[in-house]
Amino acid sequence: MHEDLQDVSVWDRIVGYLLAVKESLTPAQINPGMLIIDDLGLDSLDLTVLAARIRADIGVIDFLPWLAQVTAGGGTVASLAEFVAGAQPERSDEGWPY
Repeated sequence: MHEDLQDVSVWDRIVGYLLAVKESLTPAQINPGMLIIDDLGLDSLDLTVLAARIRADIGVIDFLPWLAQVTAGGGTVASLAEFVAGAQPERSDEGWPY
């Protein structure tokens, strides 16, 4: 597991974002190796909402590199946590560009 994932607050935040976006999930159903699309069932609208929630919380982040990984079939919950933990957000009062 990536060392940043040992930070409980990062993991808890990611689980919280996923639960908010996909209300049918429970915390017990989410683990680091699960695929965002295939295992958790997020669709393109869910991914958009997920990105918007994360941006609203931590700042403007370019999600395109991570979304490319997801659409190629490799985006796991761990990869999202690692991406968010390593992101360098830029605060924007305007909330755009997303």
